Amino acid sequence: KSEPKWLLVEGSNGPTALLPAVDLARFLEDTEKQASEEGTELPESIDLMEIPANRRDVAPVQYQATLEEALQQFDSTQAEALYVQRHVAPMIQRVYGVVLQTDIESYYQYRRS
Repeated sequence: KSEPKWLLVEGSNGPTALLPAVDLARFLEDTEKQASEEGTELPESIDLMEIPANRRDVAPVQYQATLEEALQQFDSTQAEALYVQRHVAPMIQRVYGVVLQTDIESYYQYRRS
């Protein structure tokens, strides 16, 4: 069974940040421990933008984009990660995954002129 590495945090206007899953797991573990020590209830909901985490700024890239287009998207948006999306129906987009610039650069030697 594979555990998720990243969580894409959804905002009011679509995905807003990428959160390492281990940061959420650590927060939940710490919160659980604190609640049991103090005899308090666990929170009903958690704002993923409020917990301590090493978040990354994200930008979209289309499913059919080339690696060069993805690198251009990194440059133009200054994002730290891209989420790969595809239109599956009018006004409906599905996220297929996440790519970091280092992921692309390790597989693709792109020389800019």
